[in-house]
Amino acid sequence: MKLSRQLISTSSQRGLTLIELLVVLIIITGIAGIVLPIMPDVDRRTKGSTGGGNMREVVKAIEMHRSANRSFPDEWDSLIDSNDVTAATLDIVTQDVTSGDGPAIVTALTAAGITTAYEHDDFTDDSVSQTFDGLTNTTGLVNELTSNVAILDQSGIDNLGLADTGTGAEDTLAYVAFGLGRESTMLGDSIVEAPIRFFEGSETPISSYGRWIVVFAVPANADNTLRLASIAGIRNDALESVDAHIQRFYQSL
Repeated sequence: MKLSRQLISTSSQRGLTLIELLVVLIIITGIAGIVLPIMPDVDRRTKGSTGGGNMREVVKAIEMHRSANRSFPDEWDSLIDSNDVTAATLDIVTQDVTSGDGPAIVTALTAAGITTAYEHDDFTDDSVSQTFDGLTNTTGLVNELTSNVAILDQSGIDNLGLADTGTGAEDTLAYVAFGLGRESTMLGDSIVEAPIRFFEGSETPISSYGRWIVVFAVPANADNTLRLASIAGIRNDALESVDAHIQRFYQSL
């Protein structure tokens, strides 16, 4: 009887048989076959929902700053380098503020508290991080809105679902875009850090500008006030709205 108990004990401690190991491996392989194909979709859904949430938080932070200070935050990233190259080449163009609608745009921005935008280093220079170290000078007021501003072209207006510009009393003269970078006066006030978006494909914070883009609508009527029009990210060199982020979330379900 004692020997029988020893045999049973020895048998129970010898581990799995080859057949049992094969069964376990088959089960694990089956689970992996189910889980692995959906991982990219899970990743896209996570990035889409998180990105959309971050963009909404930026809106709240801007409005909090405006409510507390009675002006919009200042000292944005200009999205323009010294060669008038822009960060999102498909959706943003430069406008000379000394001619045409330029003076009216600067007047509206200044009245709302926006007087400064920092010029970027060369956007084609891959040795400089466009996201973290891409400004030519952050120790003083680099560009007091006296040369060029970044405005949306029709592609940018369409991508963000904004109303077309016009000349009527209630129309928008132009949509001006800035980057929410580390020099913004809202940091430490209504937001702790300047957030960055998720990168996809071959994009990196070194080669691509990764900050959120803030778009202001300049009124055609000087009696109206500047307003926050949209928050966008840059994806495939084009501007992408909050809705686009959320749509990618649902399209991957």
